[in-house]
Amino acid sequence: MSSRAFRGPLVLLLFLVLTNFNIIFLGQSLVATANSNPIGGEPQALHPGLFHGGSPSVNWYDLGVAWWQWEPAGKMIERAFRSGHIPMWDSEIGGGIDSHVSINQTQYYPPYIALLLAGDTPLLRDFYYLAELYASGLFCYLFLRRNGFHLISAVCMGAVYMLGGSMTQNINSSTGQSFAVLPMMLWATDLVLRLATWRFVGIGAFLLALAGSTSFFPVVISGYLAAGLYVAVTVGCDLCASPAEHRRGAWIRGGKAIAAQVLSLLLLSFLLIPVELASGMDGTFSRWYRGLGLQHYSLDQMITLISPSVGFDVLQLANPDAQLFTAPPVPSPFYVGLIPLLLALLAFGKLPGRFQRLRIFFASATALLFLKLVGALPAQWIGLLPVFQNLHFIPYFCGALALGFAGLAGLGIEGLIHTSSGRTTAVGSLSLLAIALCVMRFDRQSR
Repeated sequence: MSSRAFRGPLVLLLFLVLTNFNIIFLGQSLVATANSNPIGGEPQALHPGLFHGGSPSVNWYDLGVAWWQWEPAGKMIERAFRSGHIPMWDSEIGGGIDSHVSINQTQYYPPYIALLLAGDTPLLRDFYYLAELYASGLFCYLFLRRNGFHLISAVCMGAVYMLGGSMTQNINSSTGQSFAVLPMMLWATDLVLRLATWRFVGIGAFLLALAGSTSFFPVVISGYLAAGLYVAVTVGCDLCASPAEHRRGAWIRGGKAIAAQVLSLLLLSFLLIPVELASGMDGTFSRWYRGLGLQHYSLDQMITLISPSVGFDVLQLANPDAQLFTAPPVPSPFYVGLIPLLLALLAFGKLPGRFQRLRIFFASATALLFLKLVGALPAQWIGLLPVFQNLHFIPYFCGALALGFAGLAGLGIEGLIHTSSGRTTAVGSLSLLAIALCVMRFDRQSR
């Protein structure tokens, strides 16, 4: 294998090291219970960002899950595995919970099991979190490279997703694992569509089931939704581009990709069926999550696309009595960043024809998710469907939205590589001006 094949992964690794310099070289930590005190007081080691109002976690999302559930459960699961059995009950949370049907424990995800069996020390957890970050960017890179993109464009997509809010704000919580596997789900689906043999259907199903074993199903569902849309766009484009006698092959490839998704769900049935049964038997679950699928952002909070520290969720529901929303709003993970947004706009310029399929996919996926998150019709109707009506879309579908923006940013870079025009120069100049103004504004707000 040529040394050139390693250039992109090495650049991504360099980005990871530079952006986590304090973790790797200065002894600070990403571990939630190591960098902040859940009882009170200031962050002890890691200062993730400036904050207002005395909150020590404005740039971290839902650290309570890590403080009170995930990390303590990790110790319980470690003890259980070392004693030779799979834990089915966690007595440390509340009055005790069935850990098999909890979506926070993650005791069936092989990389996490390896972490626990290796000792689950803070140093190992930091390595594990950084490895998850890197893997999320690497699969973005591999996905674009397989589809003929330039190395720089592929690195751009990987870096945008790896360093975006959905990853950096969630990586030290149980949801972080599920956000990290979204690019792998897309890559696995593309693998089946390209090779379309039953052997690779099995490999793709295994990889999708591996992603599902991270257990945080609301996020994983967004990955299945994105993968299904990718199959639909790919088959549609192949049908339009192929002569009639070759269209049967497109249907076969699409059918095998769907078969891989169905098979992966069957592999996960040992988890999915008990979770569904447990939720149906719990009246509190129904009251808590009723109407949740209709939750959406207020448009005046779209500034959170740019900065995770200046805006909060504005929650609007058809059912205002849902218990979840009696609590104060929490910091939002709805963070993409200004530079990726500007690069995404460039994706709609002139591009070679071979990239049209991916432009359609990333644009339609991003539009669908964005319209749902702001409650626009008809996308808002998704929240009325079975399963989807109980999903907390704003935090849990933002990873898929960030993946869509990352793909568009990669397409924007690809367009710059293939074209050079006065319009591109003008857009670049305006982009730099917008970045400068935005930085100055947020710098003043944080003082």
